[in-house]
This record gives sequence, C-alpha cells and structure tokens, in this order.
Amino acid sequence: MLVDPHQPRPYPVVWPTALQHGLSLIRMGVGIVIIWATRAVFKVLTFNLASRLWGFDPHDRATKKKIQVELPHKYLTYYAIAFNVIYVCPTVFRYLGVSRDVTFTEL
Repeated sequence: MLVDPHQPRPYPVVWPTALQHGLSLIRMGVGIVIIWATRAVFKVLTFNLASRLWGFDPHDRATKKKIQVELPHKYLTYYAIAFNVIYVCPTVFRYLGVSRDVTFTEL
C-alpha cells in the first residue's frame, strides 16, 4: 500500500530518547562481554572434548586441522553463542533492569 507523501502518517513516529540510547549502549557492552566470554570458554572446552573423544593429543598443532575435531569444535562453540544471544542475554538484561520493553514482541 503506497501512501501519498503529503498525507499524514498512519502511525506515530516515536524517536528514541537519550535514556534509550544509553540503555542500548549498556546492552551492547554487556552483550559483547557475554558473547566474548562464551566463545573463549566453549572454544577451549569443545576443542579439548573433541580431541580426547577421538583420541588425538589436544596439544598437537595438527589436531586442529583434523575434520573430526574441527567440525564439532566450531559447531558447538557457535551453537552456544547463538543460545546465549537468544536466551541468556535478554534474561541478563532483564535482571540488570536495562531490557527493552518490547523484547520478544516484534513481528
């Protein structure tokens, strides 16, 4: 549906306030820390677990290039990051009191 640009808008435009900008910066900072920590922890854990599961030495450089170790290591690490982005970060934001009012309500 195209609307004539000279007609009034069918909905009000609400511009973000300074408080909303500040809260978004806090959410971004906390979220980056959570994601960085998740990646650091899961990268080590999944690599060591996959190496030992397949019987490779985790301290050997050639182990990183083995497909049996590399795939689970990457998939599990990024699965954990995705889980944290979708579920853990919004819960932490709600606990800290910086969550958005409309989290999980957008189309």
